[in-house]
Amino acid sequence: MKGTTRHYNLLLCVSISLLCLVSNAQQVNNLRSKSIELTNDTIRLDTLSIVPGSISFPNLDSLGYELLFAEGKILFEHSTKKNIIIQYRVLPFNISAPAQHRILNNNQVGPSFNPYNFSPAQTASTESIFGENALNKNGSISRGINFGNNRDLSVSSNMNLQLTGKIQDIEIAAAITDNNIPIQPEGNTQQLQDFDQVYVQFSKNGHQLIAGDYQLIEQEDEFLRFNKKTQGINYTGKYQLAEEKDLAVGFSAALSRGKFGRNVVIGTEGNQGPYQLKGTENEQFIIVLSGTEKVYIDGELMKRGMDNDYIINYNAGEITFTNNQLITKDKRITVEFQYSDRNYSRTLFSSSNKIDINKTKIGINFYSEQDMKFQQLLQTLTEDDIALLNAVGDSTNQAVIPKIDSVEFSSALVLYEQVDSVVDGINYSLYRYSTDEEKAHFQLSFSNVGQGNGNYVQENSSVNGRVFSWIAPINGVAQGQYEPVVQIVSPKQQQMATVSLEHTLTEKQKIFIETAVSNNNKNLFSNKNKADDQGVALREKYSFTIGNPNKKWGITGEQTYSLINKNFSAIERFRSVEFERDWNTTASEIGRDEHFVSISLQLKKDKIVKSSIGSSFLNRIGGYQG
Repeated sequence: MKGTTRHYNLLLCVSISLLCLVSNAQQVNNLRSKSIELTNDTIRLDTLSIVPGSISFPNLDSLGYELLFAEGKILFEHSTKKNIIIQYRVLPFNISAPAQHRILNNNQVGPSFNPYNFSPAQTASTESIFGENALNKNGSISRGINFGNNRDLSVSSNMNLQLTGKIQDIEIAAAITDNNIPIQPEGNTQQLQDFDQVYVQFSKNGHQLIAGDYQLIEQEDEFLRFNKKTQGINYTGKYQLAEEKDLAVGFSAALSRGKFGRNVVIGTEGNQGPYQLKGTENEQFIIVLSGTEKVYIDGELMKRGMDNDYIINYNAGEITFTNNQLITKDKRITVEFQYSDRNYSRTLFSSSNKIDINKTKIGINFYSEQDMKFQQLLQTLTEDDIALLNAVGDSTNQAVIPKIDSVEFSSALVLYEQVDSVVDGINYSLYRYSTDEEKAHFQLSFSNVGQGNGNYVQENSSVNGRVFSWIAPINGVAQGQYEPVVQIVSPKQQQMATVSLEHTLTEKQKIFIETAVSNNNKNLFSNKNKADDQGVALREKYSFTIGNPNKKWGITGEQTYSLINKNFSAIERFRSVEFERDWNTTASEIGRDEHFVSISLQLKKDKIVKSSIGSSFLNRIGGYQG
């Protein structure tokens, strides 16, 4: 026989090694015998690869051939046209068989070749559950690991998702997040983004439904005006009842995230701030809700931002003015804002209905905001505290209780000991800061009760916390401004209902009438002093036009009359920010029945006011006329 293919020795060694491994792993006989009629010079013996050197011809002495062991083929020098017997051994696999992970499309060649071109079925499986291209989606998901030398390992997860688009003609806008800690933006820019705002909004054919966090604003009513950040459900819709008859409705049921506060800030010469804002209950430390503040200087509305008029720290409740507004003692600074007090959970319900019939517009609005008195948050009331609130009625400033707790000694707390002192022959029992383990067993909470009303002052101390010390009275008159007492915050309720009518008499004459009823309950735990909770208000306005001021000379005029009961209580300010200063009145004169009359005329040409004149009369019965 002749020699086999090139590199026979190397292939033989590899094949024998593979054969030995296979023989050890699987005890299977790989010897095969076939009888073949040799009519062609090329014969395929087997589908498996043949072991080199294992082939033999029992019925022939010699025969020239070449073995292609990988393909399982044998090539003869010439055909004999007779039957021959061939014996050989096989490997358990075909070495020449192709091995590949993915079948590529051979039709895609050249620059258009893309090995990741999936089939349409695979592409459809990755689409949104809302349908192909239904919503525009963007956002982020983050995973974090927190660890430290004095804490355990923890894992945090945050998700922020925004959706916009349409689903079956319904417009959808959503912001969804799972951040556990609400993050308020910094108040040093003109534009703000609420990172903690989570909502879903659906809109279709003039109807809109919002679920989640939203801002509720009403500024069209004469008396009922508010700007609230809420969390709940809000619906607005428009209906066409008949020809020239339209109905617009709105309804909101939510939890109010804050309450209204108004501060008159006394500026200090050359001090740009920060100036601390306080709550309506004189709370020292409040959190201002971002974007709800309105800052006025001398009656003009300021702009937020480093390049504008002021910046504000919402978490600290501090406002600082930029160099664009130099603060002096003569500046009149007014700040209105919403803040979170977290004493009670607060619910809010509002409803608005406006009917437009030909020349007449009718509006019916209702607003109710109240604390949930049995769902307390930061303060926990005992039965004695509730009994005290019941006894004081609307005089909630008298709901003051001592805040002295007996505790075990701890070096991490600011503790006091109880001692006695004699001043001018009078024995006083007082509390003094102490670090004595045997005596320091009292923890006190102090409140600022005003200079001359308390017996304690704040010390300058390096202790991690505020320390107060007792100061002796002089001639029985207190010399301090702090006392170890706290004022109990009572649950409150504010309600208002308004009905308005606007009728077009002629093309150039229009009349408007609105009446409002308010209910201001200062203490839901008490039934005392409720006779002054309800109040009413009335406003009438008549406007007219003479000539055609849009194209040539003309006169426009307006006459108004307002009647406000002394018990009427507005939700938020509905007059100009400097109304009291314009009339040179004080807050002590507000609690009176009020009549207000005004008339004004404007001379116009081509919509431009050329001249104007006006007159007003204000009468607070029994107190003021101007």
